[in-house]
Amino acid sequence: MKKIFFLLTSLFAASLAIANESADTAAIKRDSVLDAMVFDRAEVMPTFPGGAVELMKYLANNIRYPKEARERNLEGKIIIKFTVDTDGSVVEPIILKDGVGGAGCAEEAIRVIKEMPKWNPGSQKGKPVKVFYTLPISFKLGNDVFIPAKYNNEKISLEDYKLSITNKIKKPKQDKDVTYTISIRFSVLENGNISNPFIFQSTTQNKSVLDKITKGVLKMPMWSPEVYNGNARISVQELTFTF
Repeated sequence: MKKIFFLLTSLFAASLAIANESADTAAIKRDSVLDAMVFDRAEVMPTFPGGAVELMKYLANNIRYPKEARERNLEGKIIIKFTVDTDGSVVEPIILKDGVGGAGCAEEAIRVIKEMPKWNPGSQKGKPVKVFYTLPISFKLGNDVFIPAKYNNEKISLEDYKLSITNKIKKPKQDKDVTYTISIRFSVLENGNISNPFIFQSTTQNKSVLDKITKGVLKMPMWSPEVYNGNARISVQELTFTF
């Protein structure tokens, strides 16, 4: 009798283990399917940091009307589609419709999308998922006056200021004969102050070196801000250090 009871208990335990394993396997397969899918619409859609208003500000502050399109008086709307990845990265932008007709506007739209900050990712059943997003970008001419942001310091030139940063950096011995190339973007605020420097391309991953470049840019003398139709506005600039 004890043998029969032991056998039944063992069979029950084995069945329970198989059931649990099947449930785990199903969960893994479900997660794998979600990871592979790109949703046209998710339960929670991805959003730009700060919402639609900040998205419009980002586009207004970063789109540069291509010179050829301006000279040819070309206007219209570019419809662009991209994927917001599970970590919020914006990837694989494509043009669905070029309502301007060339002259660099489609390329400008792609550039601005590629340089977007990370979004808040979409989710399905509580899990972050990849989601397609379609965005129209309008190119419209007006009687506008645009003055780009400019480094504005009479005591030290921009190149000399860059040298003042790199001259203080000591490379590690193994890199003494290596040329570093580091590109950094930053915001010039309405009052000319520097904000939000971040390195987007570098031939070195030395944290000490990258930190010194970032801190040096943050302490840079004030610029003249970008001006559009008489109003100062935030702009994004970039510098490259080679040393």
